[in-house]
Formats: sequence, structure tokens, C-alpha cells
Amino acid sequence: DASLELSDNFTIELDAWVDTTSDANKNIVYKQDAFKTYVAADTNITSEIIQSTTVTFYPDPNVESSSVDGWARDTGNSVVWATLVAKPGNDADDSDASEYIVWIQSKSTTDKWDDLRRGIYLFDTNSIPDDVTIVSATFSVRGSAKGDNFSPAIAPNINVYSSNPASNTSSVAGDFNSLGSTAFCDTPITYASWSTTGYNNFALNSSGLAAIDKTGVTKLGLRNANYDVTGNSPTWSASGAAYLSGYFADQA
Repeated sequence: DASLELSDNFTIELDAWVDTTSDANKNIVYKQDAFKTYVAADTNITSEIIQSTTVTFYPDPNVESSSVDGWARDTGNSVVWATLVAKPGNDADDSDASEYIVWIQSKSTTDKWDDLRRGIYLFDTNSIPDDVTIVSATFSVRGSAKGDNFSPAIAPNINVYSSNPASNTSSVAGDFNSLGSTAFCDTPITYASWSTTGYNNFALNSSGLAAIDKTGVTKLGLRNANYDVTGNSPTWSASGAAYLSGYFADQA
């Protein structure tokens, strides 16, 4: 037996383990400082259980019910870069299994550009309780291909931003200019780092976390960062194309 004389406030922190099975293949879930007890000098005791939960959300495949993913573009042009970036959009799809997310295409005419594409991703996140504090979130897109035949190569990167499509369950041409320009991830994924065999992960920053809608649909988008968002024209070469492709919810 031991006695403890209270002379000041102090905190007891306990780690927690949960064994999911009892055989040799058991998994142990570990949470550091999962249980905290605060003891005050006047002997009042309060306790707090610290809980950590991870949930995963996906856009709906076609036919959509509450969310969507897809792409929108403006194509068939022969314009300077600044004009292309500001175009309203004239083509879109929300049923492709795999497609270009970023696509930049030039014309054969010097300093003229033909095609620019952006991705749109919506998630029904209204199941998140209102009193939950979101401390971190990762937006992941499985890559499928990439290419760059410009000379010299333009190496387009990619980052996550807001989107605001006309509908939560479809992608239309006019959604092309609904994407924002405030980055939701502090570090764009470079062309060289874009995985074509696995997931490409964007850790959301404070702006991205604030965009998660606990009462409705969270609306994200993917854009090329170093040319599309900045408005800085890539180095032109005749009839060039550069792209980053990925899978969508319709991938079986």
C-alpha cells in the first residue's frame, strides 16, 4: 500500500490497447494517452476519454445518388494561355472509369493552346457528427497514367482545390470554371511523383479541413498548379500534350 499527498495539480496519462482476437494472428489497436485523469490539489477528480476514429468516403459511381466524380474541360481552341484558363468549359463526363485529370494540349500555331482539363470530386460527408473535431484528412486518387511529349517537357504538377459544380450528382461542361484557386494541400504532387500504379495522397491543410461539410457534401477538385492555377503559360511547342490520369468511382 502507498499513500499520496496532494500538493498540486497533476495528470495521469494511460495508454490503451485493444486485442481484436485471441489467436496468434491477433491485431492490437494502440492509442497513446487514450485515457487521461486530472487530479486537483483539492482532491476533485475528473476523467476524459480521448477517442480517435478514421472514416473513409467515396464518390458515387454512375448512376449517382448524392455525390459524383468526373472531369470538365474546354477544348477545340486556338487561343493564348490566359484565355484558355478563363474559358467557361464545353465538355464533361461523370461515367468514365479512368480518364485524364490534368490535360494540357497545344496547337501547331506558335503560343496557341487547344485543351485544358480539370477533375471534380464530391463526397457525401453528412454522416460526420456535428460535434466532431476533424484533426486531419487525406484526399487520395489512384493514378493510372501520365505523359508529356512537349519539347522541352513541361512536367505539369497537380493539387487539390475547391469545386462548386452545378449539381451534386452530375458533371457538366460549365463546371470547368467552378474550381477555386486556394490550395487545400500545402504540397502539390509533381509530375515525377505522380503514381500510375497506386494512390496519390493529398494531406489537407487548414483550408481543406475547413471545406469538409459535416452536414452535406464536401466538394473538391483537382487542377494543374504550376500553369493552370498560376496563369503562367507553359513553354509552347507544336502540338504537344501533357497529362496526369487517374481512376474514378466507376472503376470496377
